[in-house]
Amino acid sequence: RPGGRDVLADLDAFAPDIIHVVSPTPMAIWAQNHARERGIPVVATFHTHFVSYFPYYGVAGLEPLGWRILRWFHNRCTVTYAPTRNIVEELERNGVRDVRLWSRGVDTARFSPEARDARLRALAGADDGTPLLLLVSRLVREKDLADLVAADAELKRRGVRYRLALVGDGPMRRELERSLPDAYFAGHQGGAALAAWYASGDVFVFPSTTETFANVVQEAMASGLPAVVVDRGGPQSVIEPGVSGLVARSNDAVHIADHCERLLRDADLRKAMGLA
Repeated sequence: RPGGRDVLADLDAFAPDIIHVVSPTPMAIWAQNHARERGIPVVATFHTHFVSYFPYYGVAGLEPLGWRILRWFHNRCTVTYAPTRNIVEELERNGVRDVRLWSRGVDTARFSPEARDARLRALAGADDGTPLLLLVSRLVREKDLADLVAADAELKRRGVRYRLALVGDGPMRRELERSLPDAYFAGHQGGAALAAWYASGDVFVFPSTTETFANVVQEAMASGLPAVVVDRGGPQSVIEPGVSGLVARSNDAVHIADHCERLLRDADLRKAMGLA
């Protein structure tokens, strides 16, 4: 438990030069207090945008309180690191001081176009003339998957030829299976199997507005897929718009469909952006 004698003794015996905290949990707050008493600098990393989840669970009115807690927590640290430039700027706008950029990479030996697997494409109903639109995500409301459902309906209304595959699992899966009866649900994947699913797609779509970075976008890009993301959150900073992907308006299913359609109908553009 926070402040327990065993934890205190172990921490003092370890004698850290820096203490790293992530979220304003009781343990992290205790660690900040301990660091202050010992004169140890504390750094924080901002990974999960919890405050942006509030509207999805009916507590949007708590967002100002959430920001006050985050501001208090992060301003007790020596420095806070965020993974993308636009998230750095959002934290600064909300009163968090001493925010710096600390981005991340991806294992390009694992996530590579070389992992492409025709058998997986066939499972999803894709072939040389039918491109595969891919999403890799936890299947939860805060990933804005309702926008994907609406975009899929719009693409079908326009007669775009493609197949949709969703890799991942979560509490929305059954609802999504009902809403997307023609989509292929691969479930949770990891390791080489996940890398193969990425590489077997043609276009990656990720409508989430709540990401601070979105590792899945970078993994898709390393696998040779152009990415369609939205203009809120971290993914827009991960791609180079118009070069390695496209940025749609957030929570605008028609605009997401526009960008997906452009890539699904243009194999040469997909290839050029995938190479980029």
